Amino acid sequence: MGLEIIFLPFLASVAVTIGLRRLDKSNAKLSQLKRYASKLTDEIHNSALQKIQNVKDAGIDLDILVKQSRKVAEEIQSLSGESRELFEKIRASKEYLSSLSGELEQVSSLGMEVRRETAAMETGLHQIQSHKRELEIVTDDMERLHEESSS
Repeated sequence: MGLEIIFLPFLASVAVTIGLRRLDKSNAKLSQLKRYASKLTDEIHNSALQKIQNVKDAGIDLDILVKQSRKVAEEIQSLSGESRELFEKIRASKEYLSSLSGELEQVSSLGMEVRRETAAMETGLHQIQSHKRELEIVTDDMERLHEESSS
């Protein structure tokens, strides 16, 4: 029995040591898993922060684009209004030019009529001058005859 007293605590201490070693191996693996999980958590956290920042940047870019598109839309509306005004002015100018064209056609036809009348008047004037010369010749002849008869 004396040996049992020494042997039993020895066996108990060996069993406890083996158990602790096995627990320590599990604990070392657990520690490695914790470090790996911590590393993954940090990477996920950093990736999430980066993605959040990307989303914020995209939101800012979207706001800028929306403001720019509003300005462009306002400019387009302004230009559209100006285009309508110019179109109306062009339409009014076209109508004015059409009426002016009609009046010019009337003036042209009146000018042609005036030319015809002028040509007729010139022809008549030439005839009158011709008759006047003939009358002068007749008058001269009559005066000569009158002088000859008086002499």
